[in-house]
Formats: sequence, structure tokens, C-alpha cells
Amino acid sequence: MKILLALILSMMTNITVIHAQNLYEEKPTFVDDFDGNKLNKNIWIVEERQYKDRNVYFVDKRQKVRRGKLILTLVKEHYKNCDFTGGSVYTKTQFGYGKLEVRAKVPANDELWPAIWLKATNWKLPLNGEIDILEHWRKTGKNQYQANFHLWGKIRNSGETHVQYPKVVHADNISKWHIYTMINTPDSIVMEIDHKKVAKWTPNDVVDWPINIPYDFRLSLNCSTWAMENVNKAKALPQKMLIDWVRFYKMK
Repeated sequence: MKILLALILSMMTNITVIHAQNLYEEKPTFVDDFDGNKLNKNIWIVEERQYKDRNVYFVDKRQKVRRGKLILTLVKEHYKNCDFTGGSVYTKTQFGYGKLEVRAKVPANDELWPAIWLKATNWKLPLNGEIDILEHWRKTGKNQYQANFHLWGKIRNSGETHVQYPKVVHADNISKWHIYTMINTPDSIVMEIDHKKVAKWTPNDVVDWPINIPYDFRLSLNCSTWAMENVNKAKALPQKMLIDWVRFYKMK
């Protein structure tokens, strides 16, 4: 009886794995391994703008590609009424349902707010989402980060125009290399680190559920709230966030 039960469970597991593998195209529809000596601006946009509420200015010189890595840097310097300059890039390609993977090495210092995330492209839609694969806050240390799902706009059964559902993720030192994965389907949003599931949202978990929203993918290194409010104490700069590669597999 035990052998039969084990066989059934094994078959069910194999079916689940095969089903998961068949959900996505075999080859990624978006790939960047950051080869060469500069960012491919045919597929990326460098953000150049001031964030007054963050005391930071994103500038082109704070992103570079070296030895197969995209490097974003946060520097403490006075620039156009801001005390910090940072790096932020986002894709020209829009992503819908599918699996997005990124291999990254994320700094975890008090001065920093690193983020790996997706932002809704069309803000004219009544309801939009924002998917934060990783955000790091100074109080969480190197072994935790936050994944988050936001709703923006006309939210059903809610007088709010913005609600969010953050989840704390435990990790083994995010300042080491890890693979971060986001799987977006009509029925759920799942987060993984090193192919281990760490967070999930479904329509039953939130007050509303955006359908088939196009997103652009973003990588940014910003200053933390603490650094913004304690400029003179923010001494552990410059710091860098490294990205090895990005891949997106479209859902079939």
C-alpha cells in the first residue's frame, strides 16, 4: 500500500513539473546577458530625472556595463538640488503573462534602496498593478527583503486608489548572487529565489485583480529614507548593484 501511494505521489509530482514546463515558451523572448562594454539602448531606457521626495537624481553616468555585468551605482554628491545620484534603467519591451528571471547581486547597506520590479506601462487603464520582485530596506539586514504587489487606480470595493500587499522574504545574504524569479499568470503571481517559491498572490488574496496588464521591467538603485533624512551620516557610499542577466519566457 505504501509503495502504491508513493508511486501515485511521484506520478502527480512529475505531472505538475511537466505542466509547469509546458506553461512557457522554450526559448526566452527577451534576453540580455550584458555582453559588450555598454548598455544596449535598443532594448533599455536610462532614466534621467529628479526625485525630489527621495533627494536623488537618476543620471546616465550611474549605469555602466563591464565584464558581462550591468552595474548601477549610488553616489553621495550634490547634483541639481539633490544630495545623491543613482542609476535606473527600464525596458522598452513590455511584458505580460510569463516567467521573468534575473540574476543579481544586491547591496544591503543602510544608505540604499535597491529595487527589481515591474511597473504598469499604460497608466490610462482603470486598474493597474505594480510587481516588486525585490526591495531592500535598511532595517531588514542582509538576510531579508520585501516582495510586493500593488494595485493602482479604480479598485473594486475600495475607496482607495492604491493598496499594497507586501511579503517579507527570508534569504541567504542578498549581497551574494541569487536568481530572482517572477511568474505572472491569470490566476496568480509567484516569486522565487534560486528556484524556491517564497511568495504568492491570487485573486482571493487581494481586493481586486488586474487582468493582462503590460509591464516594463525596471532595475534601480536609490537612496533609502534614512539616507535622505540623514545625509551627513550616509558615509558608506558609493555602493553598487550588479545584474548578470535578465530573461523572460512568454506564457503559451
